[in-house]
Amino acid sequence: MFSFFKKKNEKKYMWSCDSCSTPIAIGDDRFHCLDCANFDLCPKCHKKGVHNTHEFVFEKEQVAMLRELVVRFNLLLTHKKGDIANETIGNMFVTYSDRKCLATYQNGVYVYSTYEQIHNRILNFAAGLVKLQMIPNIKHLTSSALDTRTYVVICGKNSLEWFLTDYACVIKSLVSVTIHYTTSKEDIEHIMSAMKVSVVVCTSDLVPMFNAICANHPSVRGIITMDQESMEKAIVPLHTFKQVEKTGSSHKKYRNTVALNSTQDVLTLVYTSGSTGRPKGAMIPDVTWNNQIKNPMEPYRTSMVFAPLAHVV
Repeated sequence: MFSFFKKKNEKKYMWSCDSCSTPIAIGDDRFHCLDCANFDLCPKCHKKGVHNTHEFVFEKEQVAMLRELVVRFNLLLTHKKGDIANETIGNMFVTYSDRKCLATYQNGVYVYSTYEQIHNRILNFAAGLVKLQMIPNIKHLTSSALDTRTYVVICGKNSLEWFLTDYACVIKSLVSVTIHYTTSKEDIEHIMSAMKVSVVVCTSDLVPMFNAICANHPSVRGIITMDQESMEKAIVPLHTFKQVEKTGSSHKKYRNTVALNSTQDVLTLVYTSGSTGRPKGAMIPDVTWNNQIKNPMEPYRTSMVFAPLAHVV
């Protein structure tokens, strides 16, 4: 357990074993639970098998411990949050870098990715979009007007790539346009006619439909498949998600560019399924995004998403 206390008018920062209460100083061996909010064990208790149903990471390097100490001191004592979603996302990924972030169900088991792994994939994908000239590489959003923004359509069943795309849009101040995967071609045409879409990210089974739609939308610079390569002959450049990630991974100047925006700038347009007429879009501003993610680990919990991500705000 991380603790903060004073001794002889001098501040001390350290940990203690949650089983035997043995103090753990900076540089001492410590086993940190990846599943609990603030749970640590000394080597003796870890060897005994205490709390062995959860996964632990061995922490000894002083740099790693100091990083956690500084970040936790800041979060626990000042509760400082980012003014915009970009800042909060950055704090979140740095603070909980070695903790479990997202899991996908593969071959009968849940396979987890850490915050650091997810963050790297988001940065790589965003950088790949820039390198492939699908989106501009901006450092600061100069206009909030919707007709000047860059739009990215996301359409497909729930997947890790769906999530990564959505967060890549946030860090680049793009507007993600989330569309339910059962939406008809006519309704998607109606949605895309209201804006200049630059990128479409979808599952491979939807490529033929979007390929036909893009014939009437010259602003689209590329279609990206979330799952696998499509054999469709595309009107616009066609890439897989992994290809875009690989392209971005080698371009640090694009990975390190995070676009800034205001709290009222729109980051997402959520469209209804159109069951009572044409689909209608709800604008989600930065302030709503920021409120949703500012306390992602308080308390620590595991959430399972069954609803389509296109309708999850």
